[in-house]
Amino acid sequence: LGYAARPRDYLVVIGDGREVIGRFARAAASTATHVAREALDRHRGPRRGARERVVRCVIRERANRPGRPRDAHLCQSRALARRNLVRYRQTIMKLVVLGAGYVGLVSGTGLAELGHDVRVVDIDPERVKRLSDGVLPFYEPGLGDLIRRNERSGRLTFASEIGEEFSEADVYFVCVGTPAAENGDADISAVLAAADKIARIARKPALVAIKSTVPVGTCDAVEKRLAAAHVALEVVSNPEFLKEGDAVADFFKPERIVLGAESDQARALLRQLYAPLQLSGERLVVTDRRSSELIKYASNAMLAMRVSFMNELSRLCDATGADVHSVRLGVGADKRIGR
Repeated sequence: LGYAARPRDYLVVIGDGREVIGRFARAAASTATHVAREALDRHRGPRRGARERVVRCVIRERANRPGRPRDAHLCQSRALARRNLVRYRQTIMKLVVLGAGYVGLVSGTGLAELGHDVRVVDIDPERVKRLSDGVLPFYEPGLGDLIRRNERSGRLTFASEIGEEFSEADVYFVCVGTPAAENGDADISAVLAAADKIARIARKPALVAIKSTVPVGTCDAVEKRLAAAHVALEVVSNPEFLKEGDAVADFFKPERIVLGAESDQARALLRQLYAPLQLSGERLVVTDRRSSELIKYASNAMLAMRVSFMNELSRLCDATGADVHSVRLGVGADKRIGR
């Protein structure tokens, strides 16, 4: 699942005690994955109690039939997929996402779509009720269908508290807001409050992944708050890079996945969690926590700087009589700058 194949003809076989075979003719890879997941759910019913499964995916392109020319790129992609799929063994994890905002809702739903048991927690009971009824607090193409499908299968739930059934979660994702304070600094009080809640409820060693956009050093502050927990909790940085209007595609086909961790065990667990999203190629950027936090801020600053620079260029074009669209295309044609 999650193999980003080219839109050709494939036969996909998914195994979990039983095999479900579906044919997808000239379908996009993301659509094929969603259809396969629906077929699996209909065949087995809600996925409850299964802790581990092996996902087997046999990909046979019709270009290899006798009398038809072989596509070298397809053969190369198939070989890469085979090597990755042989090594891929998925363990179903229990995951908690704190914050049902834009980042938390997209990330939690995407992780449930990958097969994990996910609970999305928000302090607003009214928002939780609306989400349970299928009403989204914002519009994002494709997200509503994903939420409804994973709710029906039992993989995705919404609540105002973590609850005892998720007190032994493998990873807690902190996706709460960090608005600017009066002095311009990021207000991380919601992040620290989420850490206190995790420290009280956790009954099993786990990771606490910070997805919120936070200043450098926030993970260290969260680690100090988690010292009061009854079990060992390790803090990692896992920032999000979702674009509004295309967030679902960004989750399932990310350009990069940044992981900031201090231990090999944490890196291994996160690699296993995101394995379905990189079967066709390496997308992980593994670093330390402070570097990961700064990558997010630097990315935001770079994007804002490009927008501001183009705004200044448009004013200059107005003053000189130049065509800003031609200038944009001419400048963006340089690969070092990009479009």
